[in-house]
Amino acid sequence: MYKILPRVLGAALLAGSACAVQAQSYPAKPITFIVPFAPGGANDTVARIIARAAEKKLGTTIVVDNKGGAGGTIGTEAVARAAADGYTILLASAAHAINPLVYPKLSYDAVKDFTPIIQLTESPYVLVVGKSVKASSLQDVVGLAKASPGHLTYASSGTGSAPHLAGAMLGDMAHIDIQHVPYKGGAPALVDVIRGEVTMYFSSVPSAAPHLHSGAVRALAVSTAKRVAALPDVPTVAESGIPGYELAGWYGVLAPANTPANVVAALSAAFNDAIKDSAVRKQLETEGSTPVGGSPDVLAERIRKDLAKFAKMGDLVKAN
Repeated sequence: MYKILPRVLGAALLAGSACAVQAQSYPAKPITFIVPFAPGGANDTVARIIARAAEKKLGTTIVVDNKGGAGGTIGTEAVARAAADGYTILLASAAHAINPLVYPKLSYDAVKDFTPIIQLTESPYVLVVGKSVKASSLQDVVGLAKASPGHLTYASSGTGSAPHLAGAMLGDMAHIDIQHVPYKGGAPALVDVIRGEVTMYFSSVPSAAPHLHSGAVRALAVSTAKRVAALPDVPTVAESGIPGYELAGWYGVLAPANTPANVVAALSAAFNDAIKDSAVRKQLETEGSTPVGGSPDVLAERIRKDLAKFAKMGDLVKAN
């Protein structure tokens, strides 16, 4: 018995050493960063900006993989079902807290099936219309909608996305009948606004910026309570005659549930360093996003609050 014990202890020590080596070696291969929306939208843009900067800290490649569809739930489910080893992570957005309302039979739990890593940014949405729309203000749009109920349309980056909720809230709070047209991402939604296929779209500022500069679309209002530094001359929706209107978007990083603490720490440190980089901050701020950062608890609290807030608005999304 006493001769066996040292062998057992030795084996345990070796196993512990192996785990320690494994923990220290993360990451030992490329990381897949799933974006649950189509390429070309704000989600994709932010993911690629952040990924390139985080790679330097992690010392490995971060491969951005777009898995769009079903309001972001397809890509999100892929991460929920992935191995909890830090090699598959998700770019989450406000849609993460909205989708449980829109898709009551989701195969994953928005909280229990994920490990928060970091809240990257917070950002407004800007309501844009194409050149063919005869409106220079939000009140002009409201007037057109009241004159022709059900005629005006608003695009979204998918059913249950934040732009979907933003449009539904606008219709409800302005007492107008506007029709929802979902797309598989922000880029195709904007294209059809430019073409005149849909009337308006609550776009992220980064996605809308080049089209605003070229004159392809016009900005009528921003969704946040205060004006945005990147668009100082654009009033808020509340300023435009709909008091109390407010909706902010955000981006964060989630990993599968039960991801090891050392992996969470490594990812959190890398992404925090990324958004502290002056070049990255300038790029994000110029495009209308405010870097946030901090501990994983910041993102966990944001998701918790949004789930509670959007639960009160769930009927609006389901009805549109």
